[in-house]
Amino acid sequence: MTSGRSVTLVLCTDEDGVIGALPPFEAARPHWQEADGVVAGALARYGLHVTVLRILRNVVQPSGDARPVPGLPELTYLAEIDPADVRRAAALVGPWPGPDPLADHPLRMPWARPGGPAEDVAWALAALAAAGRTAAGPPVQMRTWNLSSLWRLPATDGDGRPAEAWLKVVPRFFAHEGLVLEHLRGTDAVPVLLARGGGPAGTGRVLLDAVPGEDCYGAAAERVAGFAALLARLQRVAAGSADDLVAAGVPDRRGAAPLVAEAARLVDLVEAGEGGAGSLTPVEVDEARRLVDTLPDLLAREAACGVPVTLVHGDFHPGNVRGVPGRWRILDWGDSCVGRPAVDLVTAGEDLDPAGRRAVVEAAAAVWGPDVDLAGAAQVARPLAPLRAALAWQRFLDGIEPDEWLYHQGDPAAGLHGALAAFH
Repeated sequence: MTSGRSVTLVLCTDEDGVIGALPPFEAARPHWQEADGVVAGALARYGLHVTVLRILRNVVQPSGDARPVPGLPELTYLAEIDPADVRRAAALVGPWPGPDPLADHPLRMPWARPGGPAEDVAWALAALAAAGRTAAGPPVQMRTWNLSSLWRLPATDGDGRPAEAWLKVVPRFFAHEGLVLEHLRGTDAVPVLLARGGGPAGTGRVLLDAVPGEDCYGAAAERVAGFAALLARLQRVAAGSADDLVAAGVPDRRGAAPLVAEAARLVDLVEAGEGGAGSLTPVEVDEARRLVDTLPDLLAREAACGVPVTLVHGDFHPGNVRGVPGRWRILDWGDSCVGRPAVDLVTAGEDLDPAGRRAVVEAAAAVWGPDVDLAGAAQVARPLAPLRAALAWQRFLDGIEPDEWLYHQGDPAAGLHGALAAFH
């Protein structure tokens, strides 16, 4: 993987509209949604403070002498600048020949519009002060895409000690994350919630205490097994409040009928090549329909294993755990729902060998005890986990503007393909 990106920024303000496009420059970090490298690169190269709003799907290189940085992915973003910098920016930019990036779309995220990030940050700074912390520097934009807007807020506590916080803003379909974190408050297994609130268009905002340590992408089986036990302890306790969680707004994915209907719709989309879902061969489409027909039986077999209905994380891979040994925190609860938790174990062990996957299930089973056949439930859930992931990806595509589909396009069909492979 390359270490950076060749970035073109189309600059704008809410009052002045599109100002023009900066010549391409190299930005650190290759992942499209990471904003901090773009912000730092624009400041270092052009002396401009920018806020990245969104990636532009129709990438058109500016006219004239501007050329992308050789050997790097070429990406174009819309970025907002301070109105006071417009005159200076106008001397640096060339014309933007692409479609009007400010032409609105009803599914555009509020933080992808001029003025949206500033509104979110203002909320966070007020919440930070209410929590007894003092800002210790300007907020730093870390990430922006259709699933989240993430900012790091340097701060100190009442004694002047470092007390950094993070702002996370998510779409309507993830907005229950804050109430899940509130429900899990005090468990020492999730980030500390300092504040939560609602934003425009049903978005959700949370202010979180920083989690020191490392993200655990690529963790070894022994460590992943420990994470599975940590989650199982949360889920065993949460099993007693499943109805309360649903009443509070956590998605209810317990029943067979809604799953069958949603899966059947996805197969229709894949067969028609619509909705960004991707495609399968006609034979695979027929196999997917047979899988959909078996879902009620699969769910009944899963229930017969004795695993209670509880809080399901929904995206439980090692990269969603951060911290240091003995102080791990499970992150990113936006995909969470109420259902049966064996799918989390399947996801956790995706990148492990068979022995590692068994260790993950055994670690969680030790928490649930002998009355629960967790190994049997995990076996039944092998096709259910990639299917539920495929459905989640299609919900993303349904809930975001088409310009943002490039992040998830084809993922639902890939998930269906994985479900079929596990079903055979």
